[in-house]
Amino acid sequence: MIEPQAIWQTLDFVKQALWRHRTLAIGTTFCLLGLTTIGVLMLPKSYLSEAKLFVRFGRENQLDPTASTGQAISINETRESEINSLQEILRSRAMLDRVVSELGPQYILEGKDLGPEVKVTTVGNDRSTTRSEGNEYTSQETSEGTPSRAHQLAVQKLEKDLEIFSPRKTTIIAVRAKAKNPEIAQRIVSKLVETYLDEHVRVHRTPGSFEFFESQTNSFQDQWKLAANDLQKFKTTMGIVTIDGKRTQLQLQISDLEQRLLAAESEVTSSEARIVSLKSAIRLLPEFIASQKVQQPSVAMEGMKQTLFQLQSREQELRSKMTPNHPMVIAVQHQMEDLQQILGEHDVNSVQQTHVINPARQTLELDLLKEQSQVDSLAGRIASLKSQQAAFYVALGELNTDEVKLANLQRDMDLAENRYRSYSEKLEQARINRSLDEERISSLSIFQPATYAIQPQGPRKLMIIALGGFVAIGGGLILALAMAWFNPVLLSAELIQRQLQLPVLGTVAMH
Repeated sequence: MIEPQAIWQTLDFVKQALWRHRTLAIGTTFCLLGLTTIGVLMLPKSYLSEAKLFVRFGRENQLDPTASTGQAISINETRESEINSLQEILRSRAMLDRVVSELGPQYILEGKDLGPEVKVTTVGNDRSTTRSEGNEYTSQETSEGTPSRAHQLAVQKLEKDLEIFSPRKTTIIAVRAKAKNPEIAQRIVSKLVETYLDEHVRVHRTPGSFEFFESQTNSFQDQWKLAANDLQKFKTTMGIVTIDGKRTQLQLQISDLEQRLLAAESEVTSSEARIVSLKSAIRLLPEFIASQKVQQPSVAMEGMKQTLFQLQSREQELRSKMTPNHPMVIAVQHQMEDLQQILGEHDVNSVQQTHVINPARQTLELDLLKEQSQVDSLAGRIASLKSQQAAFYVALGELNTDEVKLANLQRDMDLAENRYRSYSEKLEQARINRSLDEERISSLSIFQPATYAIQPQGPRKLMIIALGGFVAIGGGLILALAMAWFNPVLLSAELIQRQLQLPVLGTVAMH
């Protein structure tokens, strides 16, 4: 803990040091204050120009067409990070190089407008120089890719004189530049903002995206047309509108054939059963039956009567010529007697019975023939139906195979169509982006162009002089204390006694 006596001793030491070296302290203070005032008066004036950019949510914040060709990944980018990125681009060395190249290093360093910087390219022993019209200043020649010394100095000066910041919790970027001339400051800020707008559009643009999507769109359009033509030809060749419709038609035809086949087989079974029954019935019936009995003269008796008549005529004739005992007459008589005996023993009339085909059997036989014909007809129909059924099953198998081919063709066409539509949308997006880039339409807006400062912004002379005064007073005090510390003088008996730790016997006054 510091004792009060030590504090008072220190205060006495300061007071005595200031009083002893008051002339040196006052002189040093006035000297420093004078030098500060002269320096302030000799400082050049500086003018400040400021421009402000408003950053809104625009198309640059959305996915580029080339960034979404595969699976899209959500990227949550905060507005603060976006503003920081824009500020970093503004502060980049590339931006400052472009500003220096377009305004010229001498304009930045000395305020002399000599036009854009001359670019000297050295290739081997040959040199090629590019100079804009009216440019009379040639920077230090360097090899290709190495900036000149003047260019580097101008960039360093810009880095010191430029101030880029964003007010807290805003989407505004402020760009400030100091220069010894208000026109120079305004032009630097304007050129930086103009260059930055071009660079902003270029940074957010994917080179060659429009040409890429255009070629891909045309390629997939051709693939789509080719796949559609192949699908159409296949459908036309196979006679297919839709696979489901064709399959339904075949299934209906197969179902109808199966029903007809079952009906025919059922009829065949029924007919065969009827044939067996008819054959059994026919075997039980006689082939012919008696229809009626007819009584009519017997042909044999009539013949015998005719013969008897002829014999009688012969007997009369012989008797007229011969005697009754003649052998010929006797022979004729014997014949006549035999015939008369036969005719006496038999009836002259005969009963004749007629037979006809059994009509019941005939009807059954006709039915049998009909059933056999029906069976033959049904057998032919069944064979035809089975042949058609086999053909339909073959057609169904071919349809299943065609379905796979059709599905492959349909898939190829759908895939080509989806790719074509996707790339068409991306092509349109790329076309819109290119048109917006050509018109320099972006998410940045200049709501405050570079200002023209009439009043200088620096140096703040009164503040510098006031600070210089404080420094001068402090310098005088420090100098006085330093002199007293390094050159101590004992002015009182108490100081002598305390410093030497010896008793003081007396004091002598000096005049």
